[in-house]
Amino acid sequence: MSSCLLVVSHPDDDALFASQLQTRLSMATWSVVCVTREREDERAAELLAWQATLGTDPANVHFLGYRDDPEDWRQRRCGIEQSELESDFAGLSLAPDLVVTHNHCGEYGHPHHLATHQAVVRVYSGRPILVFGMGLDAIDLTLPCPDKPRTLRRFFPSQRRAIGKLARTRERFAWYREASRPPPPLAADLSRALSG
Repeated sequence: MSSCLLVVSHPDDDALFASQLQTRLSMATWSVVCVTREREDERAAELLAWQATLGTDPANVHFLGYRDDPEDWRQRRCGIEQSELESDFAGLSLAPDLVVTHNHCGEYGHPHHLATHQAVVRVYSGRPILVFGMGLDAIDLTLPCPDKPRTLRRFFPSQRRAIGKLARTRERFAWYREASRPPPPLAADLSRALSG
């Protein structure tokens, strides 16, 4: 596997849900797409600093600049236009071997996570997609990460509360399965790579 794409809704989602996966697959070239925020934003700077520690080339980190409206969460609505989001993903012209993103439940129901998931599975439907396991019953992959909460608090000072609530000592993932198809052939290779 030579290239991986991590698509998240907010700065810190990358670290909360997939930092151990990125660390374990450090031999791959990672691209990261964050739906909300601008590159100059304080939270974007935290994401960039975190990704730099993981070895991600800053040129491979993309911010789409959608508004992170807290009312979307409170009112369970999404101010992000789905077709625009899909167009923006397609416009990046990324062709990864593996895509990692939010799941169909939005982990804990966040509308931005749901919109991101829906756009990703449409744009990258022909590629293997691994989704974050929080909120799912069926899990295909679990990675231990005992120091994660403490480490993330150092890198994301603006998100200490969220990290306290959401950072786990293990990351869980599931393969996105369209129409009940089995996991992609990549699944066995990935499991072997991560178990070493």
